[in-house]
Amino acid sequence: MVIPVVVGLALFMEYLDGMAIMTAIPAMAQSLNSDPAHLSLAVTAYLLTLAIFIPASGWVADRCGARTVFQVAMAIFTLASILCGISQTLPQLLIGRVLQGFGGALMAPVARLILIRTFPKSELVRAMSWFTIPGLIGPALGPPLGGFLTDFSSWRWIFLINVPVGVAGIVLTAFLIENYREPEAKPFDWRGFFLTGGALGSSLYSVDAIGHGAATGWVAAFLLLGALILVLLAIRHGRVGINPLIDLKLLRLPTFRVSNTGGLLFRIALNGAIVLQPVLVQVGFGMTAFQSALLTVCGAVGMIMIRLWIRHLLKRFGFRRSLIWNGLFTALTLGVVCFFTPGTPVVFFVAAYFACGVARSFQFMAISTIVYSDVPPEQASAATGFSSMADQFAAAVGASTAGILLQLAASWRGVTAEALTASDIQWAMGAMALLAVLSVPPMMRLRSDAGAEVSGHRRASSGPG
Repeated sequence: MVIPVVVGLALFMEYLDGMAIMTAIPAMAQSLNSDPAHLSLAVTAYLLTLAIFIPASGWVADRCGARTVFQVAMAIFTLASILCGISQTLPQLLIGRVLQGFGGALMAPVARLILIRTFPKSELVRAMSWFTIPGLIGPALGPPLGGFLTDFSSWRWIFLINVPVGVAGIVLTAFLIENYREPEAKPFDWRGFFLTGGALGSSLYSVDAIGHGAATGWVAAFLLLGALILVLLAIRHGRVGINPLIDLKLLRLPTFRVSNTGGLLFRIALNGAIVLQPVLVQVGFGMTAFQSALLTVCGAVGMIMIRLWIRHLLKRFGFRRSLIWNGLFTALTLGVVCFFTPGTPVVFFVAAYFACGVARSFQFMAISTIVYSDVPPEQASAATGFSSMADQFAAAVGASTAGILLQLAASWRGVTAEALTASDIQWAMGAMALLAVLSVPPMMRLRSDAGAEVSGHRRASSGPG
């Protein structure tokens, strides 16, 4: 399983940067003679660029070859990382982050496309498990590594450590991966590109601005209205357009539809909880940043360990039962911290984080695999673009929803965000746990033998089990 690990280096670089930069923002602001509020633009610029160009990733891979596009994307991301690392001003950093977003928009979707076209469906669960391991290590290492580099060296190394990883990925890809491409690429859907990119970009900007309190009242309403109009136009084009970049006809496939509805709710809940967990233990319970990072590592250990068993569990229980029961268990692991107090023994925190890591890793893996189980080969590139776009949207909405919930909690008590208590943050965590519960009913619509070719589960059924 060398190929999944090699293409998984793309996830490692993206997630490591994304998590580490959060820790380093104050130091970066001081170094660049700016302030933390303006430095958050470095995060927003990356997310917006990613959102705009992800829809085009599948078409570019079909036209130019998956290996070629993946290597070029890694090269762009690596060079952009160097630019970020040597930046002396905020505009230079923003240019680097925009270029990183462009490279990242091609890396992850094309990496998934490579796996779909390299491995038969019976091996897809195993391949996806290995593919996501580097992506799990990145978020686990990001916070402690970002803090360590910022305190004992320089924040610039957060970006510069991508260079050897990117070079290794480019070289290994040349020897291990075939240059898959469609013999007859469809014409590029420029209208769909502008509508879809504009809809996703404006939606992410709107929820990010509202989540950070940068837009309120009529400004927030205007942003949301504009985003909604673009979304409706993009949906209409995806349904009736000729060869659209985001083909909504894929939603006619039950497994694809369920994984992109219930799966979307689950990812929003999960990403919101990821934002709230360190705030809860640091602000609510008085832990240090280092202690919080160690708890994050406990969760990552659980996420990695369960990967060894996912294939066997899916074969034993099938996708439907696994997604239903593990979805409920994930909600439980997210909500249990709502009953913790500053006096709760640390072993309970460790157990909760570990269990949450196990549950969310299994659920995420199952959703990410069943989504491709019934997709025809000729629509693989469109499916990866669609799913990657949904992933990115869920990540941004989840983080912004967490911010909005904290603002509501502060407003309810008539205090500022700096005066939030543990109960305020636990209320927001409870909302995320409830959202995880709401992701389960769509999973109940799956047949008991859904995705059997991928999972190996052979319990035949004519309908829902």
